Amino acid sequence: MHQTIKQGLYCLQIIVHHAIDDVLVGPALGGISSRRDKKWISAFIRDPMKLIKKKDKQALEVYNSYSKQLMPSFKLTNAEIDSIIDYLQPQAEYQVSE
Repeated sequence: MHQTIKQGLYCLQIIVHHAIDDVLVGPALGGISSRRDKKWISAFIRDPMKLIKKKDKQALEVYNSYSKQLMPSFKLTNAEIDSIIDYLQPQAEYQVSE
């Protein structure tokens, strides 16, 4: 997928609540791929409540750290989720804490 499209998906779906290097409503996403694996990131983007209900340790940490504000489940395709993760990958030099 073209980089501009990837950036557009990121901007439309996420930028209101997340920044690369700063905490907004949710955690900063810079360096996310060094803190979480792609499978987990994808599952969390798709349906965070599913992971929370399964008592996933990482999902619960994020949920509890941000006043139990639930990220909505996005109706994104696998390709769209992959493109968001791919867009965030080059941002890995930003090592921020959650």
